[in-house]
Amino acid sequence: MTTETVLLKQIAQDILEIKGRMADLEVSFNEINSDLHEIKPEYLQKIKRIESEGAISQEAFEKQCGIKV
Repeated sequence: MTTETVLLKQIAQDILEIKGRMADLEVSFNEINSDLHEIKPEYLQKIKRIESEGAISQEAFEKQCGIKV
């Protein structure tokens, strides 16, 4: 085999490997994407509770909790 043939075969093999890795990445990204858009009901309850209680300033939080943020 000529040097060019060996090189072309190696390039083809490398491209197939890269395509496989890209397919794996796509599956991982899709899984991450679906996880990020899934909100657990208990989180929604916590958000509603926090919203109903209202927010406090950093200064008030530090004073109330006795810590410096």
